[in-house]
Amino acid sequence: MSILGSIKEVFSVTMAQKKFVKHHKSGDYDLAIYDLKRIVGYEKVPKQYPQIPERALITLLNIYFNGTCMELNDYSMKKNESEGIRILEGLAKSDNLWNNWAASYLGRYWSTGTLVEPDLKEAMKWFKLAADRHFDDAKLMLAYLYIFQFPTEIHLEEANRLLSQCHDLHEHRDIDYLKYVAQAALQRSNPDGFSYLNPTEWLEKAIKKQNPYAMVTHAHVNMQKDRLEALRLLSGAVELNHTPAIFWKSIYEDFNGQIESADIEFISNFAHQNVPCAQKEMQRRYEHGVGGVEADNIQSTVWSTLAYRRPKRSYKIQEMHPSLTANEASIVEARTSRLFEEQGIRLFDTLDTQYVWAMDFQRPYGVFFEF
Repeated sequence: MSILGSIKEVFSVTMAQKKFVKHHKSGDYDLAIYDLKRIVGYEKVPKQYPQIPERALITLLNIYFNGTCMELNDYSMKKNESEGIRILEGLAKSDNLWNNWAASYLGRYWSTGTLVEPDLKEAMKWFKLAADRHFDDAKLMLAYLYIFQFPTEIHLEEANRLLSQCHDLHEHRDIDYLKYVAQAALQRSNPDGFSYLNPTEWLEKAIKKQNPYAMVTHAHVNMQKDRLEALRLLSGAVELNHTPAIFWKSIYEDFNGQIESADIEFISNFAHQNVPCAQKEMQRRYEHGVGGVEADNIQSTVWSTLAYRRPKRSYKIQEMHPSLTANEASIVEARTSRLFEEQGIRLFDTLDTQYVWAMDFQRPYGVFFEF
């Protein structure tokens, strides 16, 4: 673009910003949104004009996603979520400076079911788009997906590679623990082929960074070998207010490590605090009618859905549990939706260790544990 063209572009954007304020104040919301579209390059993000005005973009997305124009304290505008998604998709595919930000948000939306139906493969597509453009946040989230949702040997190797490339996040306390998980899984699947890896090194590094999942994992693996050290690590994780650590410390100290021996009130309390292993135990008890409860197929399915972070739509629930009637699946959807909301469950929430374990990690030889 020529210098004259750049000046015209900037002038056009400036005029559109002024028109937006004018039209919004006068109540001409359709024209105001049109102005915002011009500001952010709605129809075609201009490759030669990478500096999209941040406030205009956020304002437009807030209108489409939330029905609000927060800059002007207006909360009466109409939402249009599909248009908001379309803006993000256009940005994600462009050469614009916002492209990786947009792609990462799309990945989060698809992985958490925010604004769209949950689809982890679609989430993986958007995270990969940004990761291939060297965006470290996306590399980390893509590694999560590879390790916890698609743990094939190829994906685990790729996750290990991606984590090694997260240079901007090298101090992030999840990185080392995720390297441990990926490398331990690779060694378990192919001991000879991956004998050169040293997962224990990364577990110890993660513990030094005060990663509570690393502390709990190390405690599980070494409980029989060194009970005092294992309980010390669990206590350290408890001091970090790590709920799974509180749960497992009680299991080991009060119930001799036997989760089946714990009373139903104890298990139910931690199941409602979003501890997947407690939720699985609730599923088992309701499925078989043991441990202080009567058999209840609906309740069993509710806790299974929560424990594995499965889609909670009724038709999906019925696909996974054919023994349920359509009415029973609807009941499960209603109950799990309420519990998901109460517990704030998301497959991936933030980059600050708030991800949850979406698979069953209990494996032979104590390599993985579901928390």
